[in-house]
Amino acid sequence: MERSRGGALDIWVVICTQFGISISFNFMVVFLPFYIASVSRADRETTLLWVGIITSASPVMAAIGSPFWGGLTARISPKRIMEMGLLSHTFWVGLVGFISSLPLLLLIRLVHGFLGGISTITMIILSALARPTELPRYLGLFHTSITLGQIVGPPIGALAAAAFGYRAAFLAASAMLFLCFLGAHRFLGPAPPQPRDVGASGEPRPAAIAGWGVGLIATVHLSFLPSVLPELLQGLAVPGDRALLSAGGVVMASGVAAALGALLLSRLTFWISPDLLILVTGLISALGLVGMSWARDPWSFTVLRMIETGSIAGTVPLLFSLFAGKGQGRTIGTLNASRFAGNALGPILATTILARSSPPILYAAISGLTVLALIVFLLVRGRERLSISVSL
Repeated sequence: MERSRGGALDIWVVICTQFGISISFNFMVVFLPFYIASVSRADRETTLLWVGIITSASPVMAAIGSPFWGGLTARISPKRIMEMGLLSHTFWVGLVGFISSLPLLLLIRLVHGFLGGISTITMIILSALARPTELPRYLGLFHTSITLGQIVGPPIGALAAAAFGYRAAFLAASAMLFLCFLGAHRFLGPAPPQPRDVGASGEPRPAAIAGWGVGLIATVHLSFLPSVLPELLQGLAVPGDRALLSAGGVVMASGVAAALGALLLSRLTFWISPDLLILVTGLISALGLVGMSWARDPWSFTVLRMIETGSIAGTVPLLFSLFAGKGQGRTIGTLNASRFAGNALGPILATTILARSSPPILYAAISGLTVLALIVFLLVRGRERLSISVSL
């Protein structure tokens, strides 16, 4: 950037803005499936499929648009792109509360998703501001802000929807996004266009792809549950009048575990290699997810879910510390697309499997994909080290 790197105020404005965005998006994560079910006139199986498609539409388009918006920072100020994205989110999120047609809801979510992907832009700004030696720490704080939003947003959103109705809840999320826009516009300094990516990223392409796959499945772990919680809570004999608040509690507990897991993992990197940490925590997460098949009440279900999310949550910032920071713009956008893709795949995978099968099959499928992604990642990383040692 033209101005000095590492401006503390700008860095904290970026992190706090991302925290507000995360609250706003996760504010809707619990009650959106309930809202879709409430306006659907289709049968159970078809409604479940609609829930998965509509819930996933926005992150699918964000995954597609993320590299595009990241590359656009070479020509347009990242701050301006972020502000336009925030205003776009403000409009589209508020509009959803006035729509009861499922196809129209899908269309809105598609447009909303492509015009979004703000975390890519905030990460680019953060990477430009932070000194290289400080970047891993600030990336950890950045992802912690996202996780904290996942903790705070769902229970508040569930309470708002239960107390004031769905439309008021959507408008409240829209208002929070507009406040994020005002804060960034007022307090974030100028952000000139970023240099274009040049040359290789510094990581072999196979290793980057393998890491992208681990980031994808890690995000699936974190994102799949809310879309099927109404169905799962019914199977756990939770009364209908308590389902929405119970869902908010489960998602909040998952977020707390995710935040704690990420913090512990970042500290353990002083003694254990990131590759080994990713392997161990990924396997623990897969086992915790399989264990949810034997849960017979909301309490045991929540404890196992916390083990799952607490174990897997730290892999995303670990991967970004390995691969990000070696490029700008389109590179960061492509890496960040693994989170968007995981947020999209999670609900689609969950609702599709559950509509035709049972919860244990769903848990086994995600656990199997986790083990596969870990094996591929470790094999590719091992081959990379062998290649480097031979060349030396």
